Amino acid sequence: MLFSGGLDSLAGAIDRLNEYQDRSICIVSHRSNSTVTHTQRALIEHLNSKYAQRVKPYGFECCNRNGLKSKDETQRTRIFLFSAIAFSLCSYYKKHEFYIYENGITSLNLSKQVDVINARASRTTHPKTIGLLRQFFKLFDSEFNIIAPYYNKTKAEIMNVFERYGEKDIIASSVSCSSSRTKPGQAAHCGCCSQCIDRRFSVFAAGLDEFDAPYATDFITRLPDNDHNETKQRLYNTLRFACREEISTQYDFMGKYPSELTDIIEYWPGKNAEDKFCEVYSLVCRYGDSVFYAATRMRNQFDNLLQPVNKNSLIGIISDRMYMKTPFFNRVEEIDAILKNSIPVSFQREKPKSENDLNDKVEALLNVHEQFTREYPVIQFGASSYRADHGSGNLVIECKFVRGRTSPSKASEGIAADITKISEDYGVLFVVYDPDGAIANASTFISTFEQKRKNCFVKIYR
Repeated sequence: MLFSGGLDSLAGAIDRLNEYQDRSICIVSHRSNSTVTHTQRALIEHLNSKYAQRVKPYGFECCNRNGLKSKDETQRTRIFLFSAIAFSLCSYYKKHEFYIYENGITSLNLSKQVDVINARASRTTHPKTIGLLRQFFKLFDSEFNIIAPYYNKTKAEIMNVFERYGEKDIIASSVSCSSSRTKPGQAAHCGCCSQCIDRRFSVFAAGLDEFDAPYATDFITRLPDNDHNETKQRLYNTLRFACREEISTQYDFMGKYPSELTDIIEYWPGKNAEDKFCEVYSLVCRYGDSVFYAATRMRNQFDNLLQPVNKNSLIGIISDRMYMKTPFFNRVEEIDAILKNSIPVSFQREKPKSENDLNDKVEALLNVHEQFTREYPVIQFGASSYRADHGSGNLVIECKFVRGRTSPSKASEGIAADITKISEDYGVLFVVYDPDGAIANASTFISTFEQKRKNCFVKIYR
């Protein structure tokens, strides 16, 4: 079996050692750095001491030792490397299968988090990946199989293995963190990466949080203090995915992830496509339930009613119900927090010379915090095309400058025209700079356009 030293693979090893008490297991591990190697060695020593030396470790190294950083730090090919090593060992010992223990939600890899989108997290154990590898290895051994026993389990459900076999005390010794080399302090977990977040929710959902390891950052009570808070975004995305607002029915689920589900269902165990789809949706629903059960336990344990809520924490996110708002809303709020202070200061001595000058300044202000593209790539609208002032992902920004003899109606006309050109799949933020207060009733001006379409936002700065 493949063994990383995280909770899922550790649970898998414990599962097999207890299920097959007359057999040994060979665990295949990659020694990527000294912290991981130390963790794996300690866990193996514990398992061997408790299970009669039945764990046979095979560790291999594939590290760059010349001090240079890799050009591409994604993890796209690691499963091919790991599985090739495992297959080689199976071939040598005349075995026809190896095991991969990973929870189903991580394997499905639906885009609930930024790490998934930018490929920092790979499709290592995705059903299609496992299916294609299985077909590939069958070219060399027609009887060969790759088995993923936890394909239909949430991480919280896997935690029951530690309770069932009296292994709760070993939970703290496992390491799930993806930032083990760059984390601050002495704790084995950074507390900020997607793996740490999933781990904390799972142990709280399983009621085993008292046995968990310490974290360098405790996101429950305090998030890292920085302007571009990726941890906050990960927590927000996790809660939003869990509440299933956009996938409250199976029909919605298929509508939101049509291509992803096509790949998953084709390689999901079973014969009937409808049954497989129902199993996948049930897994996602159970995951959502576990996240909110965990969040409720976290709030009950850490929310001190005699003290004000720290808005920069998971407790703050929960109490403000931020996860019930659209993703665009929260991004716009973050951008507004930057511009509402910086635009008045930038132009306190000299107003922009033109709308292009305003766009130059907005571009500079935004790119200190997040990469936005000026003159955003063309968006097709029927036979015509449209190019926004700024854009990042599916959010575009248009700037309007109300100046001199330019009446507010000119800005209104520009906004109204732009709204019709931008697809409903995009969020749009209109940044209106009105230094002289030409827009008499700002709230009416804003609501006029925000009511016209979903995910349309208007911010006026003076």
